[in-house]
Amino acid sequence: MKNRFPAMSATLALCAMALTGAVAHAQPAAFTLASPDLGSGTFDNKLVLNGFGCKGGNISPALEWRNVPAGTKSLALQVYDPDAPTGSGFWHWAVYNMPAGAGHLREGLARDPVLAEPRGAMQGVGTGGRVGYFGPRPPG
Repeated sequence: MKNRFPAMSATLALCAMALTGAVAHAQPAAFTLASPDLGSGTFDNKLVLNGFGCKGGNISPALEWRNVPAGTKSLALQVYDPDAPTGSGFWHWAVYNMPAGAGHLREGLARDPVLAEPRGAMQGVGTGGRVGYFGPRPPG
């Protein structure tokens, strides 16, 4: 089962922030963040929340990134939905202290604060006080 999210890019913001210690002078290749799980523009039911009337798998998507800027020390990922009907949006996921050379997060990460891979990465607390991934809830 697939769940469509209208204007997905506006509804669910995936943002990767690079913490750098150097200034690049040459024009490097663009930093990219992608997911083989989200390439079709739909969320498979395995990624959707299991709660609040949804019966999804609540499994975190696989993510891949390339062309990390030179001098990057670590990466952070924030998944935030500014349009959630809470009045202040909804934080679905936060991962930080990912080594710059890691290149990916695998699908289905455990809800542990400390991740086994990439080594040293940590998951933060999202809306509702939960650690780890908290899937989207389709409208309607």
